[in-house]
Amino acid sequence: MRRVDVDSAFAEAEAELETLGFQPTTQSLTWEGGLDIGGAATAVRLSLPRGFPYALPIVRVDRAKLRKQIPHVERDGKVCVAASNGLLLDATRPASLVRETLCRARRTLIEGLQGENAGDLQQEFNAYWASAAGRTVLAFCESRRSSRRIAVAELTDRRAGIAFVVDESADVLRGAAERIGLRIGAVEPAWFIRLNSPVTPPPFEMETNLRYVGVLIREHLDGATRAMVERWLIGGQTRLTFLFSFSFNDGQSDAVFALRLKSGLSSNGFRLGRVPLGIAIGCNGRKKAERLDVQRGDAEFLAARTGSMANYRQKRVLVVGCGAVGGYLAMCLVDSGIGHLTLVDDDYLRSENAMRHVLGLAYVGRQKVEALKAFVQSRLPHVAIETHAFRFEDAIEKDPELIQQHDVVIFATGDHSFELRMSELVRQKTRLVHVWLEAHGVAGHVLVDGKSKAGCLGCLYVEDDAYGLHCKASLYEPGQSFTAAIGGCAGTFTPFGSLDAQRAAIEAARVSIRVLAGEMGGSILVSWFEPNLEQQSAKFVLSSRARQMSPGGRAEVTQHAGCPRCRR
Repeated sequence: MRRVDVDSAFAEAEAELETLGFQPTTQSLTWEGGLDIGGAATAVRLSLPRGFPYALPIVRVDRAKLRKQIPHVERDGKVCVAASNGLLLDATRPASLVRETLCRARRTLIEGLQGENAGDLQQEFNAYWASAAGRTVLAFCESRRSSRRIAVAELTDRRAGIAFVVDESADVLRGAAERIGLRIGAVEPAWFIRLNSPVTPPPFEMETNLRYVGVLIREHLDGATRAMVERWLIGGQTRLTFLFSFSFNDGQSDAVFALRLKSGLSSNGFRLGRVPLGIAIGCNGRKKAERLDVQRGDAEFLAARTGSMANYRQKRVLVVGCGAVGGYLAMCLVDSGIGHLTLVDDDYLRSENAMRHVLGLAYVGRQKVEALKAFVQSRLPHVAIETHAFRFEDAIEKDPELIQQHDVVIFATGDHSFELRMSELVRQKTRLVHVWLEAHGVAGHVLVDGKSKAGCLGCLYVEDDAYGLHCKASLYEPGQSFTAAIGGCAGTFTPFGSLDAQRAAIEAARVSIRVLAGEMGGSILVSWFEPNLEQQSAKFVLSSRARQMSPGGRAEVTQHAGCPRCRR
């Protein structure tokens, strides 16, 4: 690819525009010309952005001169010609970029005016709904449930235009606001209305009012739902807030939008709650309903952004050990869509662990499970988290059904003696996963227990006269001491860094998701090798297994020969 000279690129683009009959305007780097739309010339303006030729030219049209509202034309007249995400431009051909942009703009306008892409208006509903005042609702409500009463509160400390927050009930709303640090005022009732058919967005300039709300209720709800909403609407509410949703793309996607009336409806002489809706709208129909933008925070919407089609919101995962690996693992699991997490650890976070723990110094002195719960729910308040701030043995003694209540139990303690004992005790009750790191992050491992099949943690351990019991999966030779200490015996630890803990957490989370998806029915050992040349790790001897792996390599193996614990 040849070098791009930006000044030359602008000159080539200008020459191309002159060839196409475009004339410069008084606005910098902007030209005006015409596009042939159905045999008639339509005036457009083309601007070259600062990033050109690594950014597309911008084409704008006077919306007032279009005979109807069409898709892919924004409030300021900008014609959308390409997706902004993942676009690769050939910056060595600036004249072609100009021609292609104008060609796409012309095609967009023709398709819109001829109605060929009319359905795109519904798909782009939220872009056209944009609040004139820039006020936003943060919504945690599920968009596909039936119409229902919800709760709304105004923020007392507005963030980047977020003025309101809504959730399923007053108590749930207060809890979510507290978890994510939102300060809210009084909680009021609102309605979430699930429309039974798609809606075309109103024009940008159209003022939405109560009459518009009435049209949505009459034309897009069944009789029973309409009656419920109407009763609430005329019931004397001091303020009226609505969230609406509808499906498009054959039910694959949803649009969510909001309206708010600053005051309730006058009764016009009728008893409270008895005024007929037609009369109420007739008397109050011009009452302005403010359009509000919606930022969605519901689990269904957020999970869709991950690209996964699987739904793990009903899955329950138990994590034993909330140290460096377990802390990052909890985050990875909820970020993968796990809806219920149980954390077990009896320890408190100490300052010496802050550098490699997801929580950091802000949580020093707090119980790890409670601090981790607060941290996770400050990011994703809809995740249900149960905590047990005591030893795992005590947890299962207090609740013998605890293990069976979970789809997967993950051990991230780094204590092999403990995990060997627990493996033998509980492996038949649910799927177990073990994750651990070797010193200095040279290697890490994730083992999936076979449960009713062969393959357990004990399979990896062998005993010989020279070294005693040791793990044959290790990438270090046995018989070496890796423990480090700061401040004597009480301060011993296995050295590894935050990046090592994050890698182990990611591997364990990916494997656990595969177990939940039914992709791993038996026992699998996942190992990775990340050698480094730092002085403290270079002095140790690698095992023959390490010498069989490439630096940066990853291996998945099934190995359970001769294990007396799970052999059949």
